[in-house]
Amino acid sequence: MDVNSYYDQGEEEYVSGNYSKALFLFEIEMAHQPSSDCRNYIGCCHLALGDFFNAIKCFKELINSSPKWERPVFNLGRVYLKMGEFKKAIKHFNKALEINDQSEDALYYLGLYYFEIEEIEQAESYYIQSLKINDKQSETHLNLGMCYFRLSKYELALKHFDNAYLLDESCYDAVRNKGLVLSCMNNFNLALESFMLAHKISPNETECMIDIMYHNAKIKNYEIALEWTNKLLNLEPDNDTAKRFYEKLQVSLGKVDHSRDVTED
Repeated sequence: MDVNSYYDQGEEEYVSGNYSKALFLFEIEMAHQPSSDCRNYIGCCHLALGDFFNAIKCFKELINSSPKWERPVFNLGRVYLKMGEFKKAIKHFNKALEINDQSEDALYYLGLYYFEIEEIEQAESYYIQSLKINDKQSETHLNLGMCYFRLSKYELALKHFDNAYLLDESCYDAVRNKGLVLSCMNNFNLALESFMLAHKISPNETECMIDIMYHNAKIKNYEIALEWTNKLLNLEPDNDTAKRFYEKLQVSLGKVDHSRDVTED
């Protein structure tokens, strides 16, 4: 294996969510060709794996060696946010923004912080500022859409969920959340289209299968709703929501399924 490729491979594994493998590759890279970027990634791997002690150690070392670099500062804030240490988290997010007030990521994490503590309008403000610097951030559009959803600004929520999906067609949450907004707007047919697309992106998400069941029933497609209920019951036979919905559909369809009867002696 080419030593010069360890960093690139580690980055690919990190983006794919394979954090243990990414950490292994970045540590090899550090042994051969140490860099601040590589050390930062190692800290991020520790964070993703829930190893907060080593993540904190890594980011603090980087802050000491690169005090004018905002990235390890807001990454340390991310660790504290995960740990529920909100005062330390906001301190580091604000410090990162002081170092670089044009950091789209520092603004993003400030938005994340305020959303976490239920200050939705403040979160909205920081997400908007982040997108003004770079509007090609799928996750920022997604989170801003969630702010608008929470604030019942449905048209704006739909706009940003669409933007998130256009930037990342694997973004299941953007598509499903769009369906939930459309459902709140009583646009059940359009909501169903979104849930079907979300299911195509992530076929094993049971929450989406429940959405499809429910919305087919809402538009009186009871037979189709029953098909999806049976699909979910085949996947999860003990799913209580699906079992209750199955019984309701039997009433709506005027059917009795004796194969599911439970007899007692």
